[in-house]
Amino acid sequence: MDLEKRHKIAIAKARAVWDDVKQSFENVPELAKLPDNEKIAYFYKQHKEFYNEFPIVIRYMVCLGQFRVRAFEKFLRFRELKIDDAEMKDPKFRKETVWVRQQAMYVKFLYEAYNSSCSISEANEVYEHAYASLQAEFDEFQKKIKDAKQIYQEKEMNSRLVKIKELSHVLEQKSDGVQIECLAELRDALQRAIFSKTEKRCADSVTTDEKKS
Repeated sequence: MDLEKRHKIAIAKARAVWDDVKQSFENVPELAKLPDNEKIAYFYKQHKEFYNEFPIVIRYMVCLGQFRVRAFEKFLRFRELKIDDAEMKDPKFRKETVWVRQQAMYVKFLYEAYNSSCSISEANEVYEHAYASLQAEFDEFQKKIKDAKQIYQEKEMNSRLVKIKELSHVLEQKSDGVQIECLAELRDALQRAIFSKTEKRCADSVTTDEKKS
């Protein structure tokens, strides 16, 4: 499918979502009273695919009641721009930065569409503010994911420690004439294997995070 056809399909979907958002607020007045996150959750269920591809677009539709086809068209074209090679070679370059930049540009395009007489500097200020806000939100989201992983790993390690203690208690008892020394060796070997596996997972997690950053 060529680029022009993809853009036409995306625009048609955006129009349909926008019509549904406006109609829903008219038919269900209680929606307007909900917190923004609950409003978004409501429409996410109905337009999951569109939301996953254009979260900033549906967010402004639902939370601020704003949408302009012209802004969306500019946004689609901007997303197709090639990333500068020099930027990609920068050690601090992150793909996430490109994503945040694209979302912030939509905010700028939308502002320009609603304020045709605004100056370039004014539109750029809107972009800078949107970029900073979205980057902060993204960083906070990433931090929550990292914290959740750490909590899971700590719980998993604690669970393994409990199992080791339980096994140790069993191994300290004589059973079927097996020598305690042999069982103790088995216990130690198991303990080393468990900790080795846990350490590897932690190392893999750190490596993955480094690659993403």
